[in-house]
Amino acid sequence: MDAPTRVQAVFRCAAFVVAAAASIGIAIAAIVVPAPPAVAPLIAVTCVVCPLWAIRGVRDALLLIWTGARERAVLQLRRHLDRLPETDHPLGM
Repeated sequence: MDAPTRVQAVFRCAAFVVAAAASIGIAIAAIVVPAPPAVAPLIAVTCVVCPLWAIRGVRDALLLIWTGARERAVLQLRRHLDRLPETDHPLGM
């Protein structure tokens, strides 16, 4: 699996949240409105497989988002340090 871009990383996280919410909704609907016995296994498989399929890239995506924020902070610090004036060593070294 290739490394995702930042936009793809956010999309993967959002897809997992949507898949998990949809699976919970389907499971609740199947409990509240009893599903036909022939459809119950399909509902169970769907409620388990969809979030598992969506989570497969979430770990890498979260890692990319978190390290991206840290790298931006380091770059901002370096830019700030570059703007500071240079001074000579007090002992002339």
